[in-house]
Amino acid sequence: MTVCILDGRGGGMGAAMAERLRGLPGACSLLCLGTNPFAAQRMAEVSGGIAVYEPGEVLAALADADILLGTAGILNAGALKGELSAEVAAAVARSSAKKYILPMNRCGLYVAGVADRPAAELIAELCDAVRAEITAAHKRGIAEV
Repeated sequence: MTVCILDGRGGGMGAAMAERLRGLPGACSLLCLGTNPFAAQRMAEVSGGIAVYEPGEVLAALADADILLGTAGILNAGALKGELSAEVAAAVARSSAKKYILPMNRCGLYVAGVADRPAAELIAELCDAVRAEITAAHKRGIAEV
């Protein structure tokens, strides 16, 4: 099972998610997809995952992902201070991965119903849901969600 985290700029939100997902069970691989090398490396360093930032490799990883995590900005071309290309945003939309989105009112997006909660609390909730999904899939004996 392939779990991908997509982040850009400094990779801080992605790194927080990656750190919480360190040591995924079973045959899971964690790919830290960055819109730049710094973001990808920062996520990989805290998680032990694999840093991916070359555009072609990021697009390929998005096509093959089983689970994808990121902030709401990954759904919006031009987000992350312009680092998220239209091509990557389209690949996120096309991806058959189950998407776990951190609902934050940033990147020019307003998400109705999103309470003003600390990012750490939202990240914990999101990552706990991912772990539960992976655990349930392994109990069912399948490699995909």
